[in-house]
Amino acid sequence: MSSHSYQQHVDAVKRASMVRMTTDSYLSGLRAVNPACRFLRYVNIAHTLNNIGATVARANGWICKDSSGNELAHKSYPTEFVLDLHIPACRQAVAAHCKSWITSGYDGIFGDYLGKPFSYNKNHYDSLVYHADGSLYTDSQMSQDMIALINEMRAQGCGILVGNGIPQATHSYGYYDDSYKALSDPISQLLDYVMIEGSFGWDASEAATRTVTDWLKTIQMYGELPSRNLYYCKPIGSTPEKALFAYCSYYMAGVNPDEPVHYSSVSTYQMSAFWVDLMQFDPGTPMGGMTQVAGTNVYRREYTGAVMYVNASNTTSYTVEGTVMAPQTGLLIEKTVDAVTLTYQSIPQGVPADVDGVPIQDGASLDVPRGSQVKLKVPLRIDI
Repeated sequence: MSSHSYQQHVDAVKRASMVRMTTDSYLSGLRAVNPACRFLRYVNIAHTLNNIGATVARANGWICKDSSGNELAHKSYPTEFVLDLHIPACRQAVAAHCKSWITSGYDGIFGDYLGKPFSYNKNHYDSLVYHADGSLYTDSQMSQDMIALINEMRAQGCGILVGNGIPQATHSYGYYDDSYKALSDPISQLLDYVMIEGSFGWDASEAATRTVTDWLKTIQMYGELPSRNLYYCKPIGSTPEKALFAYCSYYMAGVNPDEPVHYSSVSTYQMSAFWVDLMQFDPGTPMGGMTQVAGTNVYRREYTGAVMYVNASNTTSYTVEGTVMAPQTGLLIEKTVDAVTLTYQSIPQGVPADVDGVPIQDGASLDVPRGSQVKLKVPLRIDI
């Protein structure tokens, strides 16, 4: 939450129990909007930017090197240098920086890159990572240094700790690799929450490469993460259809993206009305596990208040419950509803839904009697 207006922040915070922030001037006002919400300050744990800064790191000899002995920067952000967290004084400085945000009023730290082995970040650097002294910085060393840093942050009182970068909890680069589990599980076990980023809300450029196997592996991923009381989920979905695909996939995996923790992210579409509306819907509790619809790549899970379907195929459409499900889409059918007014927001995807078989037209509102069946292809605003 950094590049949006104050009102957009307010709209997100009203519905969130936890948010990440970088716009510090908004903090006191947003806390008044929702006193129960917990606010986390973004810190890029492994880099100088949004952390202790390059000037301090350079003066103390805490910047990692590339294979030529030059300071190693993120290739997309040339002023963002990699920190040598193997140096105890560097870890202590990072922890002190995080503590300063707690002192200023935040409830905890959102640690970007907290837990990513360097080899997993191979798309981010033009070289292997070397310590400030020129020796190779291995993944196993990085894992141990992250553990030491977390312990230092705990000792300094850095509040709630969320890690973004646990390899088996991210699907950002088109692959899933079990080989990092031994390195990252000990890290995630020390965190309060694990950020689950990009797992289901793939963008259009990646969609063609995402197979059913990829989707099932992502579902499996949730069960493989070390035992957590809560998950910290990023709502991805650049279109209403993609938002519903992500939403139903979370529930297919048994992870509720709304309760008890919800993450409002920085991208404009993630704060758009169609995702905010989904946050208002509670499907209830699961009535069983995920099952596959025979003869399809569609998966189903039933909750006390709704039935959800996901077409996990990236190539094939299927007809389910009388609805044609395009590749990588979700379908949510609310079992019964109280008397409400449904308003379809104007999104140019055509007629998105029906109530007892009667289509809801673009921009229209209608009263829905108690007990009606509501079928959602894209989210609707529900006004009670």
